[in-house]
Amino acid sequence: TTTLTYAWQRSTGEPDAAFGAIGGGTTDPYNDVAGVAFPSWRWYYCTISMTGAANVDTNHDKGWLAIAPTVTTGTCSGSGTTWAVLNGNVTATGSPATITQEGFEYGLTTGYGTTSVNTGTYGTGAYSKTLTGLSPSTTYHYRAKATNGAWGYGSDAIFSTKGSPAITVYFNTGSDNCTPIYGMGTAEQTFTTSATTEYTVTSVRLQMLRVGNPGYVTVSIRHTAGGVPAGIDLASGTINGNASDTSAAWYDIPMTVEKSLELNTVYAIVVSAASGDITNYVCWRKVNAGGYAGGNAATSTNSSITWTAQTWDQMFELWGNQSLEIQDAKVFQSYKATGDWLIAVRYINTFAPYYDTYDIKKYFAIQLIDSTGVVKASNPCTEWGNRVGSVYLSAASVTPLTYGGVYKVRIQGTFTGTQYTEYSLVAILIRGRLLLPG
Repeated sequence: TTTLTYAWQRSTGEPDAAFGAIGGGTTDPYNDVAGVAFPSWRWYYCTISMTGAANVDTNHDKGWLAIAPTVTTGTCSGSGTTWAVLNGNVTATGSPATITQEGFEYGLTTGYGTTSVNTGTYGTGAYSKTLTGLSPSTTYHYRAKATNGAWGYGSDAIFSTKGSPAITVYFNTGSDNCTPIYGMGTAEQTFTTSATTEYTVTSVRLQMLRVGNPGYVTVSIRHTAGGVPAGIDLASGTINGNASDTSAAWYDIPMTVEKSLELNTVYAIVVSAASGDITNYVCWRKVNAGGYAGGNAATSTNSSITWTAQTWDQMFELWGNQSLEIQDAKVFQSYKATGDWLIAVRYINTFAPYYDTYDIKKYFAIQLIDSTGVVKASNPCTEWGNRVGSVYLSAASVTPLTYGGVYKVRIQGTFTGTQYTEYSLVAILIRGRLLLPG
């Protein structure tokens, strides 16, 4: 058996300064009880003794304390079925002051398992990385990371690839207690939808456990007023609480109707178990200290007639589909006449404020735009839902398009507070003819 003994000493300044033993006479591989920070630039001297049954050896090494970079995890700014663009930010380089790698680690759990980094010479500032080879319809955990010799990490975050449904709003870590729900007692958690991308809700996932046999558990989505649920159910689903576990687990409650939720709006998740009693109930997991910035919890003792605000936040995940999305676009050249274009667009449009009682042609158009946002062609959307639309360009409209230009297909709202979605097309002009991939 070989035993390694580490005897550390620390200088008072530069590498050639006198070294003194670290207080406490540690034999740990590294233990700087004083916590030296940049820019002290104190250096370290280590004597490593290897003692075994038949040998004694000593090695000397000298180095410095590396202060890891400070890194924050940004949002996922875009995703497809097999790719995603992640963003991070190095807010302090630490010591040494040069970042040599910055990127992300990601995976199906907070154990991550896969790393993707940019390598070079970097300082502070934002960065991004495009991940490829991902699985469709999958939720990934990720966190930003950077190194100057020591790794610094951002916090955990989540993104989902398309091929939906995907997770849209969530508060799903840190549970330390639960709210019992039975009889006339109900519980709710409000949440705020995205300010930029509108989604439907197809299911709600809750972390729960059961005590006894609570019967059926109903989960619904409602509008809010004054920070608590109001009005009728917009969507709802039910599961058999008697079939749930007595230990905390996540349960998916599919909504009977796929409901489109409006942008930047506060809604409520309401949970009830009307057949339960004080010894037979479902317990919805929560974080006692709260921490969800987009809403709050409340409880009711009279079947949701009146509510009492609480200081905790309940655990939840909202799943759904993007309600305004271009899924694919194809260019057909010389469609009706030589040199013209027909751009066929497969899209989803269930935009909540207008779907599906208003005439879509009055509110949304399919457009071809250039890199500066100038509209080159436009045609009204003709139907709500998951449909195929098109925009047509005559040969005279195609001719002025720029060699090597970057163009996008866009579905654009024509109302105040415009909502839109875009899909990129890269155009290449060959011998006077404009060709696009696909």
